[in-house]
Amino acid sequence: MGKASRVDDDRQARLEEGLRHRPGRDRPRAKLTYKDQRDYELLPKRIEELDAQMAADAVKLAKPDLYMRDHATFAKLTAAIEAARAEKDAAELRWLELAEMVDGAS
Repeated sequence: MGKASRVDDDRQARLEEGLRHRPGRDRPRAKLTYKDQRDYELLPKRIEELDAQMAADAVKLAKPDLYMRDHATFAKLTAAIEAARAEKDAAELRWLELAEMVDGAS
């Protein structure tokens, strides 16, 4: 009985040790790829550019007679603002994902 219980105790100890130190559990996330690193660095500037573009288009849309005078320009500006807003939302989401990866790796 002594030898069998000692083997069981050793097995139990190894099992508990393995559960505490699973491979990959404490390992930091992988390093950013080249594309991810470039996106992480360039997206904030692109987001600022999109904000500036939307602001400039909004100023043009604010002219009271634009819709009556030039409906095509009004429609073009409205579509441009919507497209810029969608691109900005996607860029912000991508940047946040990358920022989480960077924070997780450090």
